[in-house]
Amino acid sequence: MKSSKYFLIAFLVITAVSCKKWLDVKPTSELDRSEIFSSERGYREALTGVYANLTKPELYGRETTWGIVECMAGTYGAGMAGNYRTFATYGYKKTNPNYWTGIVTFFNPIWTGVYKQIANLNSLLETIDGNKGIFSGDNYNIVKGEALGLRAYLHFELLCLYGPSYASGGANTPAIPYIDKLTTMISPMLTVDSAMGLIIRDLEASKKLLVNDPMHMGTTPPEVLAPLPGSSYSSFGVASYHNRRFNFNYYAAIATLARAYMWKGDKVNALLQAKEIMADQSARFPWVKSTRVVPPTAATSEQDKTYATETIFALNIKLINDYQDGLIYQGTKRLSSFALCPHAYSTSGTIFEGSTDLRKNNLATSYSGSIAVSNKFHQVTGITSVYSFFQERVPLIRTAEIYYIAAECESDPSVARLYVDSVRSKRGLANMPLSPAITRTDLDIEIRKEYQKEFIGEGRLWFFQKRKDLDLASAANQAIYKTSAMFLKNAYVLDRPDDEDGNR
Repeated sequence: MKSSKYFLIAFLVITAVSCKKWLDVKPTSELDRSEIFSSERGYREALTGVYANLTKPELYGRETTWGIVECMAGTYGAGMAGNYRTFATYGYKKTNPNYWTGIVTFFNPIWTGVYKQIANLNSLLETIDGNKGIFSGDNYNIVKGEALGLRAYLHFELLCLYGPSYASGGANTPAIPYIDKLTTMISPMLTVDSAMGLIIRDLEASKKLLVNDPMHMGTTPPEVLAPLPGSSYSSFGVASYHNRRFNFNYYAAIATLARAYMWKGDKVNALLQAKEIMADQSARFPWVKSTRVVPPTAATSEQDKTYATETIFALNIKLINDYQDGLIYQGTKRLSSFALCPHAYSTSGTIFEGSTDLRKNNLATSYSGSIAVSNKFHQVTGITSVYSFFQERVPLIRTAEIYYIAAECESDPSVARLYVDSVRSKRGLANMPLSPAITRTDLDIEIRKEYQKEFIGEGRLWFFQKRKDLDLASAANQAIYKTSAMFLKNAYVLDRPDDEDGNR
C-alpha cells in the first residue's frame, strides 16, 4: 500500500473515558474532525493515540528496539533460532541467497505502521492553526511543536532504516517520501539528503515552538500536556514534569537534531545541540542512582533499570513483559526459546572490561551456567511492587547518547574522553577512567564499545554501525566488534514494500 494512501485510511485513536482506553475509529477521511479537535483535550487525546500505536510489538514495543533492529546489529548469540535467526543472517534482503519471502510480514508493518502515525499527526497539524483560540497559555505552541517534532522524528527513523547512510555515499539515493500534508496524491520518493533537509527543518521549527515546554522551564505541566506522576513521586526525586518524557518534548527535539546532524556528518552542529542538553543535564536528567539498578532478585520499589531520570524521550508499554516473554528474559516459555541472548554478555564475546560495571552485573540474568539473558526491560511483579514511573518503559532517547555524540564531535580527544567518562563513572567504572593521553582512534573504539554496553536491547547500536558504515563482514572484524553474525554490507538498507516502488 502506497504511503500516501495512509492519509485516507489513517486511524485516529480517541477515548470516551480516559487517555488510557483507546479505540480505533472511522478513517480520518470519514471523521468529523471538527468534533475531535474542538478542545485542547481532543488534541491531547489524538497525540496520546499516536504514542499508544507506537507501542505495538511490530514497532517500538519490540521490533524496532530490542527485536529486529537489535538482532540485525549482530549483538545476539549465534544460537538463536526461527525468524530472528533469519534477521540476524540478513535473510530479509532480496539480493541475498538466503532471502525468505515471508519476511515481509515482519518488515512491511514497520513501514506502514509508522506512516499511519505520520498521517494521524498530519491530520492534527492540518487543523491546529485554525483552532488556535481554543488553547490556553502556551499550549498551542507546545502541542503543535510536539506533533511537528514527532513527525520529523518518525521520518528520520524511516530514513535511517530504508535509506543508505551518508558515510556510504548514499546522500543522493532515493529513500523515503516525506509526507507533510493530507493529500490523495502519491508523494515523491526523496533522496536521503532532500528528506534530511525537511527533517531538520521541522525539528528546528519544533524546537522553537517548544521553548516554553514545562520540561524546559522546569515547571508543573497542565493536565492537557502531561499527567503528573504518582502521588509519592516527590519523595523519590521525580520532578512534576517527569511524564513529559513520554511526549516529544523540547529536549527530544534537540536530541533528534543532534542525531540528524551526526547522520549527515555535520559534527559542528551536532555538538552545539548536544552541549545545550548537557548544560541542563544535572537539573533535568540526573544520573540514575546505582542503588536503583539492581538484579530482579534484589528489586525494590525504586528499581530503575532503564534509567528513567536520564530518559529524554520514551514510550510507556503496559504489555512489555508479554512482548518479550521467551525472548529476552525467563518468562513462561522454555529456556530453549531464548532467541535474543546478548552476545556481549557471553564469555567469548564480552565487551565489559570492568568487574564493577552495573550494566553487566545487574542488567543480565544467567541461566544454566553460561547463558546470560538481558533483563533490562523485565518488570518485576509479585512480592515487590515497583513504582510506575520506574517501569514499563522503552527509552527512545537517553542522556548517555548525547554524551557519546559530544565525544565523537569534540576535536580535542582529551576533552572528548571526559564526556565518555561522565557516563562510565555512573555505570560503576569511576575507578577506571580513560587515559588523559588517549588518541582519537582509541577513543572512537571506546565510544563504539560504549554503544554496545549501554544500549543493549534498544536498537541504537545498529544505527551507530550504519551511520559509521562499519565493515563487519570479515571474521577479523567480527572478533573486533564482538558481533555474532557475518554482516553483509548491502544489508544496511532495508527493502521498501514492493508496491512503494512498483506503482510509482
